[in-house]
Amino acid sequence: DRAPLVAIMSSVLPQTIADAAQALATKNAVVIDAPVSGGPVRAAEATMSIMAAGSDEVFAKMKPVFDALGRPIFRCGPVGSAAGVKIVNNILGVVNMLLMNEAAHLATRLGIDLAFLTGVMEVSSGRNFASGNYGAYRDLLLANSDDPDVTRRLLAILRKDLKLASTLAKDVEIGTPILHAVSKATDALTDDDLSARWQALGRKMRE
Repeated sequence: DRAPLVAIMSSVLPQTIADAAQALATKNAVVIDAPVSGGPVRAAEATMSIMAAGSDEVFAKMKPVFDALGRPIFRCGPVGSAAGVKIVNNILGVVNMLLMNEAAHLATRLGIDLAFLTGVMEVSSGRNFASGNYGAYRDLLLANSDDPDVTRRLLAILRKDLKLASTLAKDVEIGTPILHAVSKATDALTDDDLSARWQALGRKMRE
């Protein structure tokens, strides 16, 4: 079987995957959705988590490629299901990132060292992506503080991820009032507001 294999690794709706799979089937191509998570730091390390969905046969053919790109690799079920897993994961990922940004800003104003704070968080109820890998969080802060354009692109991605989650929730007819509130607050957040906060945190880390 020499049918082309197409891995869709973007964060998109399950319906988008289904539509692509149907269209590509007319060209004798097979789709597997395989969104990733981990950001630029883990991408450079080839340690991004990969959520893959498709038949066992297609997954087996694609696994060597996935192995080269990241780890761990999660089998999520039929085509389209990985897209759903990624969107749900992104809800918490986005909220964690935005709230950790505010928490870190508050902490520095109070004179609390962020490395110390994340150490406390990691063994407490505030455990999150920053406490799990403070080095990667520090790199992210410094990258964003050096280049406001990075922050603007990041904010655009966060807004997109929240809107995908809201659309998916609407599609399955469930209410998500907190998600809605976070999405609304994120839309109201200006690029300059977020950039200024990242820059302040970056300066503090360099002291």
